Amino acid sequence: MPYQTLEDIPLTGRNVFIRADLNVPMDGKTILDPTRIETSLPTIRYCIDQGARIIIGTHLGRPQGKPSSELSLEPIGLYLSNVLEREILLTESPSSDGTQKIISGLHDGQIALLENLRFDPGETSNDKSFAQKLASYASVYIGDAFGTAHRAHASITGMIPFVKDYGAGYLMDKEISFLSKLLHQQERPYIAVIGGSQIETKIAVLESLFTQVDTVLIGGLMGNVFLYAMGHKISLPRPNPSSLALARSCIRKAKACRVTLCLPEDIVVTPSIDESTGMIKTCDELPYDGYGLDIGPQTIKTYQKYISEASTIFWNGPMGMFEKKSFSQGTYAIANAIAQNSRALSVVGGGESASAIANAKLTDQISHVSTGGGAAIEFLEGKSLVGINALSH
Repeated sequence: MPYQTLEDIPLTGRNVFIRADLNVPMDGKTILDPTRIETSLPTIRYCIDQGARIIIGTHLGRPQGKPSSELSLEPIGLYLSNVLEREILLTESPSSDGTQKIISGLHDGQIALLENLRFDPGETSNDKSFAQKLASYASVYIGDAFGTAHRAHASITGMIPFVKDYGAGYLMDKEISFLSKLLHQQERPYIAVIGGSQIETKIAVLESLFTQVDTVLIGGLMGNVFLYAMGHKISLPRPNPSSLALARSCIRKAKACRVTLCLPEDIVVTPSIDESTGMIKTCDELPYDGYGLDIGPQTIKTYQKYISEASTIFWNGPMGMFEKKSFSQGTYAIANAIAQNSRALSVVGGGESASAIANAKLTDQISHVSTGGGAAIEFLEGKSLVGINALSH
């Protein structure tokens, strides 16, 4: 759908509300991965350069509508202050009188960071009064939180009817552009690499991909479920009947759509997830009374070949328990293979896949690393995202 971007809207001297997605992983007050903050900076910097009076809204975690010191945005405000080299005014709540006073006193180029939006129950319930309160802070709304664009929350959809101008930020526009190419402008061969642990969360996107791609490469615990469904049994964790039914359905649908569905040829197995090393077992050597925690070297070789020949690549989900070094070889081999295919349009979606790319320092070699796991999946399923629709009216 057509929408304005921030460059289409006059910003100088105006109060501009940027709905960002700064929901970063935290360990206490320490930011573990600042990627979502970093990807929001181009929009924020543009607004600073235009002399806007900036109000940033975001959530952190799930405080259930109540203030929580553990989920305060203070560490995020400090990070922004350091990278932007300017003061960030953190409000005491999203909607207090003190917050209104801070915003009323902003000068051109100044930034106020609203305290965690989800401290107010009106955010997730899309309460009209709360949405109007947020909208009263600004005459311009910039939606840049693609990761929450599938949520009908007050700061995502509710406040937009009450502001004069609205449009998409740089990150939102980039996400829409690259994911739209996967849906409508694929160059062949188009392959999808799908991993992770739960087939239930991937079934809809798999079914959508079967109508678009040439090849699907399966790994992770999902790979074990598919192998189990084919009669190659890895006993732990034992797939439940519904997962097996979904896997068998996917196998049938891939065949009906004439999609090449590649399953692991060998896996790294271990009797316990606490083991520091594993054994390589081919599918012919199964069943195995233990865990399958990574794809094996022959599978890596086969998957690398498909990736090297692809013109379009989408990756979502790790190939194994990559958090442990002994079982990370498959995931990082896939990451490197995608990065090495410089001619392909490559899109990586999902937190774990994005973390693997970042850990391997390959982000600059990927066409686009999506910040929106669930939102990206729903977009590729062909679903309409409410946060994007709201910007298009």
